Amino acid sequence: MRLPQIRLVLLLVSAVLVTTVVANLAACQQAATPLLTNGATGLRVTGLQWLLNAERADVGVTGTYAGQTAAAVRGFQGASGLEPTGEVDRATFTRLTPDAKLGDRGLRVRAVQTLLNLQGQPTGVYDDFDAATAEKVRAFHAAKDLDDTGAVDRATWDALFEGESTGPTVSEADQFFETIAPHAREAKHAFGVPAAVSMAQSAQETGWGRSAPGNNYFGVKCHGRPASVVKYDCIDHRTNEWENGEKIEITDSFRTYASMRDSVMDYANFLKSNSRYAPAFRFSNDPDAFARELQVAGYATDPTYADSLIDIMKQRDLYAYDR
Repeated sequence: MRLPQIRLVLLLVSAVLVTTVVANLAACQQAATPLLTNGATGLRVTGLQWLLNAERADVGVTGTYAGQTAAAVRGFQGASGLEPTGEVDRATFTRLTPDAKLGDRGLRVRAVQTLLNLQGQPTGVYDDFDAATAEKVRAFHAAKDLDDTGAVDRATWDALFEGESTGPTVSEADQFFETIAPHAREAKHAFGVPAAVSMAQSAQETGWGRSAPGNNYFGVKCHGRPASVVKYDCIDHRTNEWENGEKIEITDSFRTYASMRDSVMDYANFLKSNSRYAPAFRFSNDPDAFARELQVAGYATDPTYADSLIDIMKQRDLYAYDR
């Protein structure tokens, strides 16, 4: 090989090496660049907080990245063998987001649903990766030209998390009421139960929907109930009751449903079909009075039940859903 040819080969090899080094440096820099950090707000933060909760981190779902969220991120990073920076980089996000698919349940599913909303695929936020969620994932795949699987793999998670680091804060309570509101309004139209009352009751009974085994959002029991307008099964589990002024723990049988909507409709039908609650329906347009009549009729054993419902309705202005 002649000297000019050797020089040309060396130049080409050098160019390839330089290009490779630059690409590797860029990849390293991208991997180390925080995706989210202190001060971020919006649905990306809400989704992150659901992911942290799925890992049993003690962090509120507020939509604001502040000290509590940073501490939860550091804790997760330390437990995962990552550098505990308190900032969400690519490696941290990858560890937080295993694949999700049809049939999955839990708080990680809420992260999927939250991020679908961020990406223009409106969906309710609850614990169930059901057919409706899978349909929204497929629509997102089509919009982003991703493989149409209906499942959330690595590429889908990464695409779902794209966006600005600031936006309107969306909390756990915001998402819960946004999800249950259409069903509460449907129940108001069908049975006359104020939407504000059913929304406040479900929030109190389940802790913003976190504790709703079998999609039972009102603690409706299996025994002594009128015929249902929806299908349901029964399951026994532990619950708290008030007896002689004291809170006690008992085992009881509770209904389980296919969906949140079925739970709302069954609850409203139960109230409407039970004569003991008939006086409350004189106040279908007065949620506070309706709640007090429920307590007078013995709906709950907690002596402050009506007051606590009214507090929720006032704090969240749930009355707007009955206007």
